[in-house]
Amino acid sequence: MKLFRRGWPIIIPLYDVRECPECCNLVSGRVAQRLHEEWHRELDRALGEVEELPEPGGYCIPDSKGNLPIEVIGGIEDDEYDGQRR
Repeated sequence: MKLFRRGWPIIIPLYDVRECPECCNLVSGRVAQRLHEEWHRELDRALGEVEELPEPGGYCIPDSKGNLPIEVIGGIEDDEYDGQRR
């Protein structure tokens, strides 16, 4: 049975165990609920300060005909290259 109060559904009423609406963690008691909410706020602050990571390198797989996207082919200094996909 779940009862809703302030966004935290009560899972086990006898022990006041509630489910965190963000991560579904079970938390028992109001003090633990407050500490858990603070943990989420600290985590959000810490993750918000992280700079955006650079784009990871990787493999480019050609299509079934062996053609690569034009972005991958770019930079070719070949007179025979006419701007078409290979």
